[in-house]
Amino acid sequence: MTARDEEDIERKISTFIETVGGDKTVILTMITVKGIEKNEHSGCVQKEIRLEDLFC
Repeated sequence: MTARDEEDIERKISTFIETVGGDKTVILTMITVKGIEKNEHSGCVQKEIRLEDLFC
């Protein structure tokens, strides 16, 4: 995940919260084939579902 990806995700979350109201909890969940590469920008992802989790 790059800094640009992180900024884009955070902007989308902010827009969503502004649209639906601030009293909701948003949990960013990424569904991926192999998982997310951990780096300084992947901290915004709160939950991760890998393909193997869906087809065990």
